[in-house]
Amino acid sequence: MSGVLVYADKIDENAAEVRYEVRRDQPDGQVDGVLVIETSGDRNTWHVEGRDASSALAGLVVGRAVRQRGEQGAWPDRVAQQ
Repeated sequence: MSGVLVYADKIDENAAEVRYEVRRDQPDGQVDGVLVIETSGDRNTWHVEGRDASSALAGLVVGRAVRQRGEQGAWPDRVAQQ
């Protein structure tokens, strides 16, 4: 999946999870699924929701979101990864 630019915009955050809309190539394009990062357990686990959801696309941004949260102390509003 080289050359693909993936955007994830935070749409919800609560004590149990944070949710991001995932888009390919265009920051305001069609939503390719919702990335759900579960935050209530000892480890951050994640999955994607949606009929056309792509775990491969979500996987490109989940690591960056977790890393930014560790560095900044808060979940980022937007994550982009190529």
